[in-house]
This record gives sequence, C-alpha cells and structure tokens, in this order.
Amino acid sequence: MNFRPHSPFGFSNLPPVTKNLIIINFLLFFFTALLQKAQSINLYDYLSLHHHLSSNFKPHQVVTYIFMHANLGHIISNMIGVLVFGQMLEIYLGSKRFLIFYLVCGLGCIIPQYIMTHLEIMNLLDYKNSLLATGELDATSKAQLIEQVYFQINNSKLLGASGALFGILGGATYVYGNMEMGMLFLPIRIKLKYLTTIYMLSELFAGVSGVKDGVAHYAHIGGLIVGLVFIMFFKHKSYN
Repeated sequence: MNFRPHSPFGFSNLPPVTKNLIIINFLLFFFTALLQKAQSINLYDYLSLHHHLSSNFKPHQVVTYIFMHANLGHIISNMIGVLVFGQMLEIYLGSKRFLIFYLVCGLGCIIPQYIMTHLEIMNLLDYKNSLLATGELDATSKAQLIEQVYFQINNSKLLGASGALFGILGGATYVYGNMEMGMLFLPIRIKLKYLTTIYMLSELFAGVSGVKDGVAHYAHIGGLIVGLVFIMFFKHKSYN
C-alpha cells in the first residue's frame, strides 16, 4: 500500500490525534521544566512509571509515563517519529482507533520492560539480604547499604513515548512495509520493512547484551510486537 503524507508542509492540517499527541507531549515537557525550576516540583516523581516497590509508584503512572520525556533530544526524536509514522496509521485506522492503538501499545510495552526491571531489583534485594545475613556489617554500613538499594529502586523508572512509537512503527510496517524511506544523513533509500527489522535487531541485541545506556530496549521490542498484533487483528476483523 502506498502512502502520501496528509499535509507535508502544514502541521495544523495533520490528522487530529497525531497533531494533538505532539502538542500535549511538548506542553507537558515544558510545563514540567517550568514547574521544577519555579516551584521545585518534580513531576517525574508523580508521572513517570516507577516499580511497584518504589515509594513513588502510583497506578495512574501506567498511562502518564507515555507523555513524559527526559530531555529535549528525547522528546524531539520521539515526536518526529510520531509525526512521520503516526499520520500513516491514523489515516489508515481512523482517529478513534489510532488513539486506542497508541495507548494500547504504550501499555503493552510495559510488560517486557517491567519483567526485566523486576528481575534486576530482585537480584539487588537478594544481594542486600546476603550481605546482611553475614553479620559482618556494622550498623552504619547496614543503613548505607539499605539506603543505596532503595535509592536505586526509587530511581528505576520508565518514561517516554518510545514504546508507543515502536508500536506505531510496527503497525505502519505491516501496512506500508514496501514503502521506501530516506535514511538520515545518507543518500540511500530503504524499504520500511527492512528499516524496522534493523531497529528490532539492534534493540534485541542491546537488551540481550545488557547495554546500560538508560534506554528501555525491551519496552521498544514489546511496543513493536503489540503494534503488529493489534494491526493484524484489526485487518483480520475488517475482512469479516
């Protein structure tokens, strides 16, 4: 299937959900920075997704984390992806289904990332307990160890639209896989299905190899899989 951008030169004429998602993300990003600077209120503690053992965890974070971003580069790269690929799927699915699609991908990508984070935290707690069980630590060392462990737990958080974006990428690839895309800074073009495969393999390699770069690689993989499953289900239902 071929795709022509809804409005290549006019942001205001983008499909409504794609346009408003970008606006909401940027407004929240700048509001978060302003509030932190003016009132010393850290919205990352309230709206990013924390592990359930963290004192900062709240149930609403499973949704709000999708709209939080760590820095300007983080939000710009994600919103460019939403701009490029979001309008493809919104035109294909319709605005209502696309919004549901976006949120479902954002929720679904939590699962693999949470499992890996939970395993890391359990290993950390086991390590703490094994040291305490030796009886070789004095009271001060015990207190410092416990504080360090729970500091790491409280600061283990997920934020950003990347998982939902990878879901969009997966859905767009299923529908427009043979469409050729330009490569940034390179004078070549590549079919979307091959580009997505490269992204998927690189995320899988980074996750399996344990690269500690602050990127939620398993969330990206989970989002892409959820996006593919969702779009395949929708396409199947549309023919029945």
